[in-house]
Amino acid sequence: MLPPSLPPDPATQQELQLLNRLRNSPGIFDAIAGSTAAELRSQKQLRSAFGDELVRAALAVHDARLKAAAKLPAADRLWVTRIGVEQATAWPVAVHKARRFSGCPQITDLCCGI
Repeated sequence: MLPPSLPPDPATQQELQLLNRLRNSPGIFDAIAGSTAAELRSQKQLRSAFGDELVRAALAVHDARLKAAAKLPAADRLWVTRIGVEQATAWPVAVHKARRFSGCPQITDLCCGI
């Protein structure tokens, strides 16, 4: 979240609105999961039920979650992007690093993406 003194630019605001719409439309992920490969290629049913923009965004999140499953636990519940997953530290490495700081009262991670 951005500090109050730095309002998000219009593109960021649109992206946040789209993510909120996705969060409020969990059925789209069920519909994607229940679709065959051929249905996903055409996307006609999904787009008629949810709209083009929401389907594109949901498919991007869905694909990123599939990639994240090899790297992170509970990937099917994460709100991730393809780039975020590519840059994410593998879970065993992240756990090892976290243990190194377990005695610290407060940690600030200035480069955390996921």
